[in-house]
Amino acid sequence: VPEFKIYHLIALNVGFILCMHTAAYFIYLHGAKSVRVQAGGSKKEAALNLLLYLSPIYMVVFFNGVFHLPMYLSVALCILLMFFLCWKEKKTFLRNLWKGISFSTLFMLIGVYFIQNLIQNLDQVMSGVVWLFQNSSGFGILLVISAASLLFGLTTGLSLVPIGIILPLVATLPMDPTLKLLYTFFVFIWSFMGYYYSPLHLCQLLGYFLRKRIPDFWSGRRLALLWAANLGGILVTAVLTVWKASLTGMLDENHSQSFYNLFAVLNAASVFAACTYLAGRGAALRRPLLRRLCALLQSMGSCTLGIYLLHLFFHQRLPFMGRLWDVFRVRLGLGDMISAFLYCGVIFLMGYGVTLVLKRVPLVRRLV
Repeated sequence: VPEFKIYHLIALNVGFILCMHTAAYFIYLHGAKSVRVQAGGSKKEAALNLLLYLSPIYMVVFFNGVFHLPMYLSVALCILLMFFLCWKEKKTFLRNLWKGISFSTLFMLIGVYFIQNLIQNLDQVMSGVVWLFQNSSGFGILLVISAASLLFGLTTGLSLVPIGIILPLVATLPMDPTLKLLYTFFVFIWSFMGYYYSPLHLCQLLGYFLRKRIPDFWSGRRLALLWAANLGGILVTAVLTVWKASLTGMLDENHSQSFYNLFAVLNAASVFAACTYLAGRGAALRRPLLRRLCALLQSMGSCTLGIYLLHLFFHQRLPFMGRLWDVFRVRLGLGDMISAFLYCGVIFLMGYGVTLVLKRVPLVRRLV
């Protein structure tokens, strides 16, 4: 948002941080028993060391705010400053710097953009948010911003997703820069609140549950109930799609998927739970067929990201895929639904095969 400076937004967030820390003190620390810790050196020396080793952080603000250097240049200077602070241990510093380069952060950012793109493609949700923005007054917009940022933060467990969705909408509103600054402040605050209290933020506990507890949690009855809910969602999607087509007279790819996106998470959870259940049963019963199915499911599961990244390339860039659709639909005389199912199956198998090959390439395998 170019109408105001970033430091004005930081100043507004300082008040929220002070309130948050004050509340945390009275809730968690006030009245707690203190424990004395023996430490060498004086308090003055400890404070100076704290300021010294925190300097690569606050000097970013100093370079950018006082000397008006670009943020990327300020960060580069502070990395150089950190290198000189660790000059006596430069070999260890460089070794730790090299080990600290990880693709996990890159994958996290890719995941954030995927989730953000998924939400933005939910036509019903986004059209509702835009309608609320266009038909609300000043206080109403604050409520919309707070509710939408909190909702997206809770459902995704990421603060960047609501910021990436709501902030562009705020930037397009014709209003005074001071009011736009206030709205931006609300976007940041409620995005943080949604992220902080999101159950998905408990990544380690969620990962443990998905890896260790799900095979024990899912029984045949529970899995049947989940699939009943999934099939019910698909049925509701079909009914709503036909109803919308009867009103608008349009039924293309985009219109047919607008309602299905609302139930996509339930469908994905059902498939994941079924695969996990079958894999667990295969290992427990020690049947050769189930063990092979378990190995196949694990292999496909490890290739899902690569299949997702490649499917648009196969669908849009390979000319023979269009002819394959004509073969299914025209020459063989199959219906649209069966043709689409077979077409997607071919793309899935192609993506699976190519991903298996790419996973053998040393650098590329980290990306797929």
